[in-house]
Amino acid sequence: MEERKINIDREPLTSAEIASKRNFESVLSGSQSFTKPPFYKSTWFNTGIAVFVVAVTTTVASILINSNEEDENMVVATKTSQSAPDDGFDYEEDTPCVQPPIKELDLEYSSYFIKAEEGGSLVHTTGSEISIPPFAFEDKDGNELIGEIEIRYREFHDQLDIFFSRIPMTYDSAGVTYNFESAGMLEIQGFQNEQPIKIQSDKEIKINMSSNNSSPTFNIYYLDQENGHWNYEGKDDIVTDQPEDQVAQLTPEEILELPEIVECSNRVVELTEQKENASQSLQDAIEQTVDIKKSKPLKPKEVNKNNYSFDLAVDANDFPELSSYKDFVFEVAESEKSFSPKVFDVEWANATISKNDDSETYSITLSKGKQVKTYEVFPALTGEDYQSALLQFEEKYETYQKELDKRLEFEAQREAEFQEKMKALQDAKDLQKKLLVQYRLSMEEFSGNTPSEQKLSIRTKVSRVFSIMSFGIYNADKTIPAKPNGQKTMATFTDQQGNPLLLENAQLIEMNTNAVYRYSSTEFEKLRWNPKEDNILLALSTSGDLGFFDADYMRSIPPKTKEHTFKVNLFDASLMSRQELRNKLGY
Repeated sequence: MEERKINIDREPLTSAEIASKRNFESVLSGSQSFTKPPFYKSTWFNTGIAVFVVAVTTTVASILINSNEEDENMVVATKTSQSAPDDGFDYEEDTPCVQPPIKELDLEYSSYFIKAEEGGSLVHTTGSEISIPPFAFEDKDGNELIGEIEIRYREFHDQLDIFFSRIPMTYDSAGVTYNFESAGMLEIQGFQNEQPIKIQSDKEIKINMSSNNSSPTFNIYYLDQENGHWNYEGKDDIVTDQPEDQVAQLTPEEILELPEIVECSNRVVELTEQKENASQSLQDAIEQTVDIKKSKPLKPKEVNKNNYSFDLAVDANDFPELSSYKDFVFEVAESEKSFSPKVFDVEWANATISKNDDSETYSITLSKGKQVKTYEVFPALTGEDYQSALLQFEEKYETYQKELDKRLEFEAQREAEFQEKMKALQDAKDLQKKLLVQYRLSMEEFSGNTPSEQKLSIRTKVSRVFSIMSFGIYNADKTIPAKPNGQKTMATFTDQQGNPLLLENAQLIEMNTNAVYRYSSTEFEKLRWNPKEDNILLALSTSGDLGFFDADYMRSIPPKTKEHTFKVNLFDASLMSRQELRNKLGY
């Protein structure tokens, strides 16, 4: 009898070992020796074609008859007349397998930057670490990359994270469909200059993903988004964090005391003060420039003997720009086409001079009783007075221009400082908001407007360590039954008035199991849930509106109920933040 060696304690395969054996070309080449005859040459084709034509004709007739038998009471919860898909994971070839049900609630990416030729470690806000070796990346043509690389990263840790993303969570094995329970899921992508990049075939990126689950029964899977199924990647290593890191529950108030949050908040306060100071400095600089412009010396004009003029005495304190002029008159501007020399025949009771906004001309106002005349004039000189005034003007204007240039440069500096402080403050506010969102704390809670007693998990007990050879979605999962065991009910869904609703799907969250059970509209007649668990049922319309039934409602359904009608109160969840929706669901 031939002896065989059986290894019953073999080390788990690594991701690299699994990838090295994926030689599909050899499988294809081994099968090319067998050629199947075309189907139209088969004997069954010729004998069965007549029967096939009859069957098709009968089917078409049936469709035409049944198409008129629509239920007039049906309320379609959609903005179009298209039917909802049968399930959440059977997609057409040109349909992405990851389709967030409510795009506004899809989880955001965090962006990290690294030099390709240097590599390094990136630490996510959850404590997860991404270790990248030098020269790990290439472009779509296989060229090795250097320079700045952007890594976009996000994690999914609970059922609502999974729901928000709508990443498919079913797994087929030997023809049997299972559901996934997750111990943590992530998506990682790489870009250079906004162009997608790849990991070089001889490089690996090490992921140290934070997780709330320390069980060794989970495996690592990679989502093949082109084919819409998960590939087994192997086992991960589980590393227990130090006791001081095992802080699992924090209130919003405690989150505000975290060092990174305190530092960011202090930075916002500091920059707000700096921005206000910069704003005041800029305003002062602008006012100083305006004052300088007011002192702009007037270029003297020589009297035009063909024009009319007024000989008036003025106070140099009121018009300092005229202080250097000795003998001058106010000549009537050429724009005053209606001026008449008869003005000089009137003995006016009062005459006043005021400077116009353009700083070049003045207005003379003459009044006598109810009669008032106003004319535009400008100062003008004669003979030697004009030449002397022109020399003085040139000296004063040179001094004025130097002072104005200095003030304008100073104003530009203050403007640049103000803009710099504004940008720094906005960046700090954006970072503050991002941190609070990543810790699942809304800005309303931060501002003290929405008190919450909800405990928030921001640290984890273990890290799951594994390596990846390509960008994409990875999941630490174990298979569980496709649907929960327990109560089975034929479910129907209506609006509050009792009119039937056509939903895209319903999704069941079992609170103690980190999984989401998805029911297509064709599966409502076999809706299952475990009444011994706390359950939340989400109802999603084809237009993206949401309805839900909380744990208290699900417990109120009598045991062994064969049929149950769920009256759905749909609302537009896209108008809410993820934290607001969590609060509404009581999650």
